[in-house]
This record gives sequence, structure tokens and C-alpha cells, in this order.
Amino acid sequence: MSLNKNHQTNFLWIDKCRQIAGGIRRRVLRHTIKHGGYLSQACSSAEIFSLLYGHAMQLGPSEGPSIPPTFLNLQPGNIIPQISGMLYNGRRAPNLDRFFLSPTHYALTLYTTLIETGRLGESSLDQFNVDGSSLEMIGSEHSPGHETNGGSFGQTISQAAGVAWARRNKGDTGTVWVFLSDGECQEGQTWEAILSMAFHKISNI
Repeated sequence: MSLNKNHQTNFLWIDKCRQIAGGIRRRVLRHTIKHGGYLSQACSSAEIFSLLYGHAMQLGPSEGPSIPPTFLNLQPGNIIPQISGMLYNGRRAPNLDRFFLSPTHYALTLYTTLIETGRLGESSLDQFNVDGSSLEMIGSEHSPGHETNGGSFGQTISQAAGVAWARRNKGDTGTVWVFLSDGECQEGQTWEAILSMAFHKISNI
């Protein structure tokens, strides 16, 4: 009986991730019906995001404000974000993981994931794709949960590989995670990055 109880306890994370995935889909569906946005991304990736944030990644507590501040000044050439999006994944630490979102048009799914896991305030979604907000439709380095500006498809894995290489050389034990879209597997730079990682034996990504 005790073995059965332990077995059930060990797999409680599956139910937790299932709940997070359901919450992601509901929030994205409600939002896109009301305001528009990318719906299919959440349909295809909710389980992946829920597994990453609900179980697989070792992140510190969010250090970003529950409701992200707007930009300081919306004058052309003077757009200065007040925060870094990586704060929502916790402080950088040698033993903690880092997360890179490559297809940054999955931003709405990432924002709802942060809400479902208590890293971002629920009402912050009202700012999505609003002028002056950091919750951009195509996320950037100042958008919650984003480590960098992804650039063109296929570039983020190169950025993450560089970070993983540097972390290995520093002796960090944390893992670097990269979320790729299927289309990026047709990009030459993706495979150049993978070949480079193999050559340099970068195994912490």
C-alpha cells in the first residue's frame, strides 16, 4: 500500500502539468476570441510549456513585477525598456537553468504559462500587444520570460549554444533550454549550431 502511495506521489507532477496546459489553452482561447492573436501556437505547445515550467526546468522565483511597467518614453529612437524579460525566470545562478524562446511569435503562450505558474500577474494580459507595453505580440528581450531578442528563425539556438558553452567553461551546473519551432529545423543555421555544439561537446543544452 505504501509503495502504491509513493508511486502516486511521484507522478503528481503529471496532473500539475495537465492543469497548467489546460489553463494555457483557456487563457489563449479567451484572449484571441476577444482581442485576436496567435491561437494555434498554444494548441500545439501547451503541454511542452507546461512540462518545462511545471516540472522540467529548475528556475528561481520570478523577480519581475507582477504587472510589467510600460516603456519610459515612446518617442522614436528613444524607446527604453525598464525591465529585462529574463527576470521572470528568476535570478541567474550557477545551479539554475536558463530558457530561450526561439519562435518569439509564441509569446502569448509564454505569457499565459507565466501566469499559470504564478510568475506574472493575471491582469497583465490586458497589456498584450498594446502600444507602450512590454507584452509584445512578437516577444523581445524586455518581454516577460524572454531571455533575448530571437532575431530571424534559427538564430536563437546559436545564442543559447554560446551561453551553454560559457556556462560549461565557468563550471555552472544549470541547463540551457531552447524552445524551437518545427520550421526552424529547415534553417541552415540551426544545423550549423547543432554541428558546432557536437564539435565542442556542449552537452548542457
